[in-house]
Amino acid sequence: MSIKARVPKIAKGDEHLATRLGMAVAFQWDSLPPEAQETIIQQATFVEMPPMQVQQKQSLEAFIRQHKVKD
Repeated sequence: MSIKARVPKIAKGDEHLATRLGMAVAFQWDSLPPEAQETIIQQATFVEMPPMQVQQKQSLEAFIRQHKVKD
């Protein structure tokens, strides 16, 4: 799968929908296949700006670990 830098066009007032979707992904993280997890992290590093620094990628991974549902 090709990962491309993308600038989302979210209508004013719809930011909460993107937040809800992102949190839903974090909550279901462990049920996603590893390939999907890596694709999501890679795509997240390309949203709105050039590729993120390594520490920012690690920050995304830490955020998911912190917020995913623990069994």
